[in-house]
Amino acid sequence: MTLIRRYGWFVLAVAAVAHVVTVAIWPHAFFYLVDLTVYRDGVLTMFSDRALYDHGVSGVMNFVYPPFAALLFAPMAIFPTVVLRVIWTAANIVLLAAVIRWCWLRMGGTQPLRAQLPVIAFLVGVTFWVDPIRITFILGQINIVLLALVVWDVLRNDGRRWQGVGI
Repeated sequence: MTLIRRYGWFVLAVAAVAHVVTVAIWPHAFFYLVDLTVYRDGVLTMFSDRALYDHGVSGVMNFVYPPFAALLFAPMAIFPTVVLRVIWTAANIVLLAAVIRWCWLRMGGTQPLRAQLPVIAFLVGVTFWVDPIRITFILGQINIVLLALVVWDVLRNDGRRWQGVGI
């Protein structure tokens, strides 16, 4: 654990630099965030009174989610695509760190947040290169948001009336 605490920030930095290098080599794949674009274009289609399911909303890409999802994605229409991509990526990084922290605390981690940060940084750096997480970032998918909802819902064992709504 001492090595992880000592090199946690280094591992995160290496993961970030490796991602930047990969983006530099293959920019179109990383900056397009095709699923995020479909979410946003679906909202724009819905607001323009065009049929959401009759044709592709983003080129040939169809909106394949329920109409309720288009309503949930509605705030995406506020931002220009480039800004939305940055916000989406940053939010996913924060949510991934939050999920790791929640699981850490559930497993008995009792250190103050300051002591946890290098470990969380290490785990985010390593987890970022696990294929499902990496692909979620590349495509701009909603998987980490859903993961955070489920983990938050499962780990809060308070028996409140709305427990289970995240799942």
